[in-house]
Amino acid sequence: KIFKKVSGTWSFIESLTPPMELVRPHTKFGSSVVVNTPYGRDDTTILVGAPGCATAFVFVYHTTSEAWKEQARLYPSDSTLSSEHRFGGSGAVALHGDLAFVGSSAMEQVYIYRRSYVADEGYVKWELYSI
Repeated sequence: KIFKKVSGTWSFIESLTPPMELVRPHTKFGSSVVVNTPYGRDDTTILVGAPGCATAFVFVYHTTSEAWKEQARLYPSDSTLSSEHRFGGSGAVALHGDLAFVGSSAMEQVYIYRRSYVADEGYVKWELYSI
């Protein structure tokens, strides 16, 4: 659930939920959550881990539209990774600007994703990124 503090009072704004097609027992949506507002930008990004479906969800809020929108679903590059590997589990997500870090504690790995804006086509994409 998202709350906003206005004039010293916290007000409920919205609930973020996984898409209905991914809702099943033990999804564990929200096992890990991180919020980031990059300096000088008018957007806020929330990264939400759902280790029960080996997925991390990216939600973005733009102050111009005043709405939260699912921007991407991040999956591990190794298709054999499953819910037992805890991809996006407790304490396993981080954001820094346009980089998302999603860990898998059972595999002792961190996957790095980079957000890029495709201005010509007017959309945003998240891709695995190598350093």
